[in-house]
Amino acid sequence: MLKKLVLLLLVVTLLTVSTFSFVFAMDNTVDKDVEVQIKNISNYGEFMIWNGEKISERINLYNSDDQLSAYLYNILHGNKIIGYVIVDPKTDKVVEYALGQSPYSDYLSEYIKAKSDKFNNKKITLLYDGPSNYGVAAGNEKSKSKEIFDFTYDSSVKLSVDTSKDAKNLLKTKNITTNVTALSSGKILYNVGTEQVVGNRSCGPVAAYNLLYFWAHNGYPKLITGNADNDIAQLAKDIGTTVGATPFLWYKNGLNQYTNRVYYGQFYTGDLVTSYDSIKNEINNNRPGTVLYLLHPYYGSHYVVFMGYTTNYWYVVHDGWNTNDVYRDFNYDKSYISNLAYTIWGM
Repeated sequence: MLKKLVLLLLVVTLLTVSTFSFVFAMDNTVDKDVEVQIKNISNYGEFMIWNGEKISERINLYNSDDQLSAYLYNILHGNKIIGYVIVDPKTDKVVEYALGQSPYSDYLSEYIKAKSDKFNNKKITLLYDGPSNYGVAAGNEKSKSKEIFDFTYDSSVKLSVDTSKDAKNLLKTKNITTNVTALSSGKILYNVGTEQVVGNRSCGPVAAYNLLYFWAHNGYPKLITGNADNDIAQLAKDIGTTVGATPFLWYKNGLNQYTNRVYYGQFYTGDLVTSYDSIKNEINNNRPGTVLYLLHPYYGSHYVVFMGYTTNYWYVVHDGWNTNDVYRDFNYDKSYISNLAYTIWGM
């Protein structure tokens, strides 16, 4: 039964695709609006690999209250997923996109295999409760009960899934460079770390490490030791991470404590009011930072690193579940984000 469920998830993502000449199998206004948006995204940078490719039919995502919350579309090269977009059904606007697979593809399939006892003979529902809140529900149709899993940040499972390998291979085949922004105007900071939240790691110390990785490759090499596990474990102690949670007010002080061990007084750690303009200003000054997605009853809070922006209120993050650059609509996300963001830079 489990094998059938896993296969069903994969089949759903690939069913009935349309060519990128933009004729959908269903005459649906939403689909047509989305294909235009995807075409616009594919005009720039690394997303040009989407040109000439196919789009899956939309997949419905729900929130933890069983209400429709988003649509998922996959961009396909043959039967390989090379990108995805998530759409707000209230506005029919793309609110998140990235190269490679969404978390709902191979990553989720591997998760279900790893926790097969939780999914046997259960109804599987894909959940999206806002930025970085990717979930899956295992429901019992008889009792109408369900269990929700925050599967991209579940510390009880350690998965290794390269969700961007097919996109990377196609970039090479099409000879498209990756060191350009997705849109015609904006900026992305490269050399930001891409360590992931796996095993006993938590999002707070992983985000902190990925920030310090940037500075280690921009003039401050002693910030990292070459052993990411050890560094992340030390950061977890410094920023006060316990039972997977990092107190927001301790994050800044912990970063300061960590940097002072090897570069005493040479780093500024501070906070800023979170806004698109403040993120844009930090990136223009070559300073990545951390934003915190607010507490959710099923997913908790999540720290992510912001490392770029583009025009029209898009910002770019590494959110810790994979190595992709994820583009998100700040206006859509702002109600989920803490009022303060943290930043750090060498002086």
